[in-house]
Amino acid sequence: MKMAAILNVFLLSLSVSKTVTYAPFVNKQTVVNISSTYSDYSVSRAVDGNLDQSVSSCSHTSNFGSIKKAWLRIDLGRVYSVKSVKIWYRDDKGSPYENTVRLRGYSLRVSNDTSVPPPESSCYNDPGIVTLPTIVEEDCKRTTRYIWIYQSNTPNEEPPMLEICEVQVFGK
Repeated sequence: MKMAAILNVFLLSLSVSKTVTYAPFVNKQTVVNISSTYSDYSVSRAVDGNLDQSVSSCSHTSNFGSIKKAWLRIDLGRVYSVKSVKIWYRDDKGSPYENTVRLRGYSLRVSNDTSVPPPESSCYNDPGIVTLPTIVEEDCKRTTRYIWIYQSNTPNEEPPMLEICEVQVFGK
């Protein structure tokens, strides 16, 4: 008798609970821009659906010494309620530290226009003190049209650079 009551409560809880699913907003038609481009590492590689993380499959900002910031901007096409941003970063440099050293200290920023948003618009700021995994997903609970992956950190005395292989934005 007790087992039947427990089973009924469990089945009732399953029918009452609400599962929230979040839609991916990025696809091959998503408009994406980048602050600069290194060689032929086109920004379109960041939204092509290819999850390969070798540099030949990634977008890459320029490495000119005069560069003070690097960014990648995703245009969602209209304003959405964003939940999170997932980044596939380059992973072919031989060690976890070397793979993501250029990503350390990045921020996720949001805006509703194409002007580079100020630091106050950040929904996530990496503290820059630990080695990052090559796939990161961070909460970015905002209502926005544009998502910016922004970098002004200068590791190893190099200019700020981004090597983004794929990006996805989730929300409703």
